[in-house]
Amino acid sequence: HFSTFAMIIPVVPLRRGTCCLPATGESVGAVNEILERVSVCDVVAMYDLEMGSNKAVVLNALKQRTFRVYGGNVTKEDALMYLDSGASQLILDHQKALELLPYLPSDRIIVQCHMNDHILQQPNWAAHMSVFLSRLPESVSHVILAFPPNDKLRLPIAELRNSIKPALRRTCRLTIYFPLTLCQDVALLHAIGVDVQIDSAILSNRIDLADLLVAPLSSDRVDGYFPTVVTDERGVALGLVYSSRESIREAVRTRRGVYQSRKRGLWFKGETSGDVQELLRIQIDCDADCLRSVLQIYCSSKWCRILSFVSEELLWP
Repeated sequence: HFSTFAMIIPVVPLRRGTCCLPATGESVGAVNEILERVSVCDVVAMYDLEMGSNKAVVLNALKQRTFRVYGGNVTKEDALMYLDSGASQLILDHQKALELLPYLPSDRIIVQCHMNDHILQQPNWAAHMSVFLSRLPESVSHVILAFPPNDKLRLPIAELRNSIKPALRRTCRLTIYFPLTLCQDVALLHAIGVDVQIDSAILSNRIDLADLLVAPLSSDRVDGYFPTVVTDERGVALGLVYSSRESIREAVRTRRGVYQSRKRGLWFKGETSGDVQELLRIQIDCDADCLRSVLQIYCSSKWCRILSFVSEELLWP
């Protein structure tokens, strides 16, 4: 199940028209450059930290690809504008979300709750938050808990597992926006069914994006490989191959179709045939034991999308 599952969501924070680190405001690059860097992830979120001042930048970026947009306390008109312009989902602060939900498609609205220092300093903050979450209306299908950009925060695994996650309906997804510093934390969050939005650790290169992608993966095979469905942009299946952690890292680094051959090791598709595959996205299924690589293919023959895989190593039922 790939279509609705997003485990790791890179965040692109905006200030004065550029991408920046939320804690310091330091610019880390042009928006298009950062979007390209994180585009291998299936879901990306863009946050306008100046609450509407970067509207033109967001709308221009939506012409290139779809992503989540943080709207904060936008008006109903602006909310509809972002959705109509191609935003996959709109993230709204919880009071504004509850106000606008009757007028917007509920499956495209994410309710964000800010976990500020005042809340976190309370001895029983998780219990209080679980009560609050349990009272959300049934129309709420996705919640984000946004923690302060403080790298010294402890990842609240026990609180999420024992209090907060059980307070939500089973159909309501939970994401935390957290200053993650360790790749293994992604695996811990996945084990309790929680997605994570990450910004500074990726933007400042403290954590490699490829390492984040492979962190939650698990395999029941002796060789540790992962079955990988290969598709084009339209979702047409081109073949079924194996990936390894090494091939995934290489695919993310080179943005090419790179797989794991059981006979020859790393397999750079097109290295001999010339039918090169450009990696667009890597999707992880809900069990984190299978992948889908979405590709754009460059070749001389209109049949190469089928024939180029026939001569290589495939998995068949």
